[in-house]
Amino acid sequence: MSDTDFVTRIEVAAVQTQMGEYNDVAVEIYNSWVKIEDDPGVHWIPRDKVTEVFDGE
Repeated sequence: MSDTDFVTRIEVAAVQTQMGEYNDVAVEIYNSWVKIEDDPGVHWIPRDKVTEVFDGE
């Protein structure tokens, strides 16, 4: 991932994907990917597999 395709960061979010749901996570949205920082690690998910992102703040 490059810094040039970075779009935004949300510190506390809920993310709905085609594979499942993540709650109370930090999210960085890129043009092609969504980076989810969750315990126990970091998940890179293709943006077309993410259905919704909710700002938790």
